[in-house]
Amino acid sequence: MKESDLERTIINHIENLKVGQKGSINFSGIPLVINVKIEFSGGWAVHQTIQPGASFEFVRGETSDLKGLSITFEPYDGLRTIDN
Repeated sequence: MKESDLERTIINHIENLKVGQKGSINFSGIPLVINVKIEFSGGWAVHQTIQPGASFEFVRGETSDLKGLSITFEPYDGLRTIDN
């Protein structure tokens, strides 16, 4: 799935939830660390690191309260050893 398709899928999922309804985004097929940042009105921001295979769960609030949502897939170069 391309990044733009993934973005549209997540946006559609959030928009289709009713206020107060629980939502979940499951990243079980992605073997990367994922960072989620949610910004709210009033300057509040929440940063969450999601380990591979985990889900991100949330409850839908009023649209006017959410100022920004970013999901970043951290690069993974595989296992490396440190030589002295």
